[in-house]
Amino acid sequence: MMELFNMIEGIRVDMTWFLILSALLLMIGVYGFLTRRNTLAILISIELILNAADINFAAFNRMLFPDGQEGYIFTLFSVAISAAETAIAIAVMIMPFKKKTQSVFKAMYYLPGIASGVALS
Repeated sequence: MMELFNMIEGIRVDMTWFLILSALLLMIGVYGFLTRRNTLAILISIELILNAADINFAAFNRMLFPDGQEGYIFTLFSVAISAAETAIAIAVMIMPFKKKTQSVFKAMYYLPGIASGVALS
């Protein structure tokens, strides 16, 4: 019942391998999402979960509708949405650092061993 896929240069890969890869990515993403406290690590875990779904879209599209493009188009939309989500999340993470009133060079003055005795304006 499982259809074999035509891959690069005639190599045939069973759909089971795509599903195993997708399940592995999903498990790693869920584990990372539930156990990490770092915002960036949680964001990467969400990306892994979305990539697992994208692999499923492409694999099932190839199996059920060999001539159709719906799964691939939906995968492209999903990748675009995840890229926008990543850009917004990184911008939100950077915002607290932009609100600092002290410049980097003035902060370096207070570090021991750097610019000792040199007054920065």
